Amino acid sequence: MHSRDRQSAPDARGSIVVASIAAVLFVIVFGRMIHLPRSEADPSSSPGTASFSSSLGTQFFTKGNILVTSPASGQTVGWSFTIQGQARVFESQFNYRIRGADGSILTEGTALAKSADAGQFGAFRIPVRLTPSAVKDGTIDLFAFSPRDGSQQDLVRIPVHFAP
Repeated sequence: MHSRDRQSAPDARGSIVVASIAAVLFVIVFGRMIHLPRSEADPSSSPGTASFSSSLGTQFFTKGNILVTSPASGQTVGWSFTIQGQARVFESQFNYRIRGADGSILTEGTALAKSADAGQFGAFRIPVRLTPSAVKDGTIDLFAFSPRDGSQQDLVRIPVHFAP
């Protein structure tokens, strides 16, 4: 081995260390850029779901990559309403499921977030039309499936009341 080759090996390791530090700093800075003001967690939302309030009085429910702005927890909705928010999920696709208090599935489907690029939050609007029934209470679940193993992730559960 030439003496010149031995000297370049530490330089390559140094470049890897610098690149690793830069990647960690990017994650820290990017994480702070999307930080939301935190309020007390809403006890009526699902475990691990945080509730936030903005200075405008809007309440948000989030679990990592899905952020719901409407409807609010405990809100009374009609048989037709719209679910709104933002999501940052694989290929911008996620799922929703609306259940009655007895666990029956009233409707379910997939939705798309309109994000500018991969890895960014994008807005979504899901128009919902339910068949009127005797169900008075229920939950709205929004979640994504892991592209790695198909497991359910980022579940946001919002309790609602149904009224004509």
